[in-house]
Amino acid sequence: FPANDKLRRQWVLFAENNGVNARQILATSTLCSRHFILGHDYLGGVHYRRRLLPGAVPSLVSVELHGTHGSK
Repeated sequence: FPANDKLRRQWVLFAENNGVNARQILATSTLCSRHFILGHDYLGGVHYRRRLLPGAVPSLVSVELHGTHGSK
């Protein structure tokens, strides 16, 4: 999750709205690319590493967010 407080709050709100307990979110917690829109929130592809764009906020819900993989 981002170090920037404003951006982090948006990420935490997204996670909470999708069933994740905010107390389970650690400084090292991450979300996978399936929660972001390619070209809008991140750049990348099959042959190179995906990189989030500045200010990216997760917007896509996947099944894993509701399960035990909430910190990914």
